[in-house]
Amino acid sequence: MTQELNSTVKGLIQSSLTSSVTLSKIMLHIVTFFMNISEWDFLLRSFSKFKSPFLDVAKMIGAYMTTTDSAVARQIAEGPWWQVMSSTFQDFSGNKRRNDGSLIREQGRQLLLTRMQFLELLRLIKEQRTLSFLISFIGKMFNAALLKNEPTGSAPGQEIYKGIFVEHSDYWLSCIE
Repeated sequence: MTQELNSTVKGLIQSSLTSSVTLSKIMLHIVTFFMNISEWDFLLRSFSKFKSPFLDVAKMIGAYMTTTDSAVARQIAEGPWWQVMSSTFQDFSGNKRRNDGSLIREQGRQLLLTRMQFLELLRLIKEQRTLSFLISFIGKMFNAALLKNEPTGSAPGQEIYKGIFVEHSDYWLSCIE
């Protein structure tokens, strides 16, 4: 991991690329490096001038990992983290589109991290507690999608969870059985 980060940063500096794609890739490697060495305090307190979805996700995970209060940890997991992950995994194929084909986003639905960005981040994470947290959380989301009742009697906004895992439902069922 350290060698990959080293070679990526050197290559980007030597080629003098400063596009947003390049900066995003640098932030991905920097953030996962600090996550893999469990440097949560540094992630939470530094990088105040940088904007990156990877950094925002790392800060949420860092807040969860560093808290000693189980009630606070639960609030993080069930609040902002649930919202970020549910929007990341939600299938937008049933949404309305404009005449030019572009997606019309619903009010209040903000996508912090795309699926591809999440997968890029996940591939570079090696730290065991973080991986355990992510796997447990995805399992919880899957269970919530399976156990979801009809919209009557459910909390507002909960109907979106029913379609989260529809795209690969056969895969999930074979894994759990």
